[in-house]
Amino acid sequence: MKNILYLGHSFHQKTKSTQFFIDILEKNYNVDFFWTLPRVASMEIKNSYIWQKDYDCIVMFQILLDVNDLKQFKCQNITLIPMYDNELNKTYSQWSKYYEYKFINFSKSLYNKLKILGIRHNIYLQYAPNIVTDCQKKEYKTKVDIFFWQRSKSLNWELIKKLINKSQVNSVHIHRIEAKETNDLWFQKPKESDITEFNITFSSWFNDKDELIDKIKNCDIFIQPRYNEGIGQAFLEAMAYGKCIISPDLPTMNEYITHGVNGLLYNPKDLIPLDLSNHKIIGERARNTISQIKNIWDTKEEKIINFIETSTSKHKHDFSNIKKLETNLKNEELNFFLDDLKLISGVSSKSMIFSLQLNQLEKTLNSLKKENDTIILYGSGTGAKLILGFIPEIISYLVDIDDKKHGNKLFGKEIFPIKKLFENNNKILLSVFGRSIEVIQSLEEIGITPNRIICLDLS
Repeated sequence: MKNILYLGHSFHQKTKSTQFFIDILEKNYNVDFFWTLPRVASMEIKNSYIWQKDYDCIVMFQILLDVNDLKQFKCQNITLIPMYDNELNKTYSQWSKYYEYKFINFSKSLYNKLKILGIRHNIYLQYAPNIVTDCQKKEYKTKVDIFFWQRSKSLNWELIKKLINKSQVNSVHIHRIEAKETNDLWFQKPKESDITEFNITFSSWFNDKDELIDKIKNCDIFIQPRYNEGIGQAFLEAMAYGKCIISPDLPTMNEYITHGVNGLLYNPKDLIPLDLSNHKIIGERARNTISQIKNIWDTKEEKIINFIETSTSKHKHDFSNIKKLETNLKNEELNFFLDDLKLISGVSSKSMIFSLQLNQLEKTLNSLKKENDTIILYGSGTGAKLILGFIPEIISYLVDIDDKKHGNKLFGKEIFPIKKLFENNNKILLSVFGRSIEVIQSLEEIGITPNRIICLDLS
């Protein structure tokens, strides 16, 4: 058998959440394991023996090293398995450096992003766990029992309460991680009045996972505990149990769930009560969905092994695909950018039209930096925060008409009065989306020439 190196996240060594993939590798290879954490992976690997060992293949699951680190391995037949939720902050230019490597994606959104980039060795696989047939509650009740495991500070009880109608709820069970409540930084305990009205019970970390599973089996509704996932083992297992899932309308959950059909999706920016009356049929459809996906997954082993063993051919990276997108955008190909930006920037819906194209335009903006010593950002609101979050190295400083903002800083960039624009002839990038026409007119009226203004407002 061939020898393979598996680099994995230390947390998965405990949770076994990637065991489904390891099982395939161990069936086909002699596997060496190296467990680490993303923040220390480079240092720990450099201090180990694995750099120069002559492996046939290397697989990195949720450990995405810098390209310069990857090039140090003696074995260059490397397959990378990034997680959607871990890599949201990577820009086009950062992703493009990985074009020589192979990618297995468990998120369709991430797969699409790499596909648009022109990364050739890139496949998408949708995983599903085994179906469980003995966990549906025997009696049907009009009022539901809800299970919620709080794993995010912002996705908390106050948010959940806005999604459910008290008249449809029999009980709520809230699970937290730490045994001692004060040690659980994420946990938000409901008010005593809510505990009474919603019949809320609590649990903390179980020594045996079966205890947690029993809690989930006894519920009707499973609340997805995080805004985004890499795969989403928790909600997938709940679907396999036949539970109705309530989830944010974000990847990877919305890659499995269709609202009102096999789950209930909500917009985190527009919280309205969901109708839970069809929870039973929705749960049955959820389990059927997992069953269908599992049947497909079970046929993918040969494809996975062939992909891992196939060496990539060296080729010059071609950015023409990105350039084409800059001039001829197709929104159906770019929906995933919208999901990214919902999570990263929190921008308002008015800015979303621009946001869809920000990643592509980064290359254009970087080219402007080569042509100009500095670029000035006009405005210091939501749009400015969004731009600075992605391309801070381009921006020299900000100008704003609001006197109260002058002298303050936004992400380390100082905000000046409009008169600062007349100190040089540098380009001015507008960040006020939805009203750029008025801003351009006002700038021209005070003597700013049109050739200095860069407008990215697509509305």
